[in-house]
Amino acid sequence: MLAPAALAAAPVPTSLIAGTMIGGNAQTNSRYTCRADSGISFFQRPAATASIHNPAVEIGYPSFTVSDSSHGLNSIYGNGLSIMKFTAATLGTVSFDNASPLSGEPTGTVKFFDYKQTWTPSTSRLTVSFTLRFPHCDLPIQAIYHGAP
Repeated sequence: MLAPAALAAAPVPTSLIAGTMIGGNAQTNSRYTCRADSGISFFQRPAATASIHNPAVEIGYPSFTVSDSSHGLNSIYGNGLSIMKFTAATLGTVSFDNASPLSGEPTGTVKFFDYKQTWTPSTSRLTVSFTLRFPHCDLPIQAIYHGAP
């Protein structure tokens, strides 16, 4: 959980902020590949409260795919809004508003882990990273957001 003292010292903006998602790739074997495209991204997270220590995060994605080379097709494709709900300080589930199973793979909600966010007040920069666990590969995600100065 985010420590209340740390939140008070340097609060992350609770308004919608824009930034860039940095593209990434992961290949678990010769058959499956996960990819996140670089592009414009949005981030919003309410402030922590006494009753909700780790509030949900909304993130807008440029796009991501999970490819299955045995089909020559993408198994899962998605873009747009997602909601990350925490079950512990650094892990939980993420639900995608616009994800399509293209070859019968389950989609819509996957797990995430290793969530980190760092707010630097002097530059109004928020760095967020985590890993999405798709059925056949883990996809590391990193994004940089800029709050209002």
